[in-house]
Amino acid sequence: MDKNSKLLRKMMEIQQRNNTLKQLPTHGSLEALRRREQVKISSENQTILKRLQSASSAYSKKTWVNDIERVKKYRENLQRRTRTNDDFNLLAAQEHVKRNLTSQSSSRSKAFQFIRTQNKLRAKNLNI
Repeated sequence: MDKNSKLLRKMMEIQQRNNTLKQLPTHGSLEALRRREQVKISSENQTILKRLQSASSAYSKKTWVNDIERVKKYRENLQRRTRTNDDFNLLAAQEHVKRNLTSQSSSRSKAFQFIRTQNKLRAKNLNI
């Protein structure tokens, strides 16, 4: 046999094998492929769901309650400090008014101004 004809025959065989591999799947085979892929996905999802359901909680209720109590204490301390600061501010304002009153001339107007200022400060303190 001639070398060229032998080479041509081998090339045709290779081309025919490649064509059979490259054939597009039919509608039925695509549907089966989709079904298999869906079953695989469902199976993986079920595995993940079982793992999630069997896992224990990473945050215990006891720790949660302890954290809530700690936050309440922080809040109370903060409110107590705020009230203390307001008390100091009230005392400082009263001292300031007393100093101003002693430097003014009329003792009667000083008394009324002092009383008025004290009432304002008390009203302001009650609103807090």
